[in-house]
Amino acid sequence: MRSRPSSGRRRAATPPEFLIDRSLSQVSLPAALIGAGLIVRTLADVYGEQTAQETDDATWLALAGERGWVVLCKDDRIRRRPAELQALTDGKVRLFCLTNAQLTFAEQAAWFLANRHRIIQASGNQVRTCKASTGIGSPGYGWPPGCRTRPPRPSRRTRTCSSPS
Repeated sequence: MRSRPSSGRRRAATPPEFLIDRSLSQVSLPAALIGAGLIVRTLADVYGEQTAQETDDATWLALAGERGWVVLCKDDRIRRRPAELQALTDGKVRLFCLTNAQLTFAEQAAWFLANRHRIIQASGNQVRTCKASTGIGSPGYGWPPGCRTRPPRPSRRTRTCSSPS
């Protein structure tokens, strides 16, 4: 018995699961992303409240890479510390970082919500990078280094990510 020919439509890929670093809101950002239908974990969900505070970045980054979670953070120094850099590289961690420390929790949630489709697209099957511009002060970045994406602008089309060369 032969299977039916494909209609040419691709099945929707399962959206990635997100892990939110303790540097971001542990209540309002997860609630906003869950409200948008995303699967979200905080370090407290994974390790428990006390252990989450004591777990070093390299450990939870390695776990995120192992489980294929997309990391959302605000710790710009994470890409400069040798242990974290090694965990990012070894685990092929997909990470999106807001580098503007002045953002309120509401602004963080608004930025991630406004850009969730770009983040999901950029964090597809291949490891990709997006320069994440907050539009409010300094930009953010994605890991590992590569392409750029910007928040939506009313009058101009934004550039989407492509695989690193």
